[in-house]
Amino acid sequence: MNLKIIAGTVVAGIVLATGAVGAVAAQTATSPTTLSEAQAIEIALKEVPGTVQETEFEREGGKEIFEIEIVTADGVEM
Repeated sequence: MNLKIIAGTVVAGIVLATGAVGAVAAQTATSPTTLSEAQAIEIALKEVPGTVQETEFEREGGKEIFEIEIVTADGVEM
């Protein structure tokens, strides 16, 4: 009887530990790894001077992408 309780506790511990690792991996996978939103905006404004209208973080083809919409002084949306 005691062997069943110990085995059940070990299995429950393994399941809980695996779930915790999965949660950490999922959280890490959804956050930008090397570039902050502020850094992405700074880079974009160096390439296209203007006013930032919208910023969006998305994942395309396994890559993390900041999409930044800028309106130039001429009113052109880039």
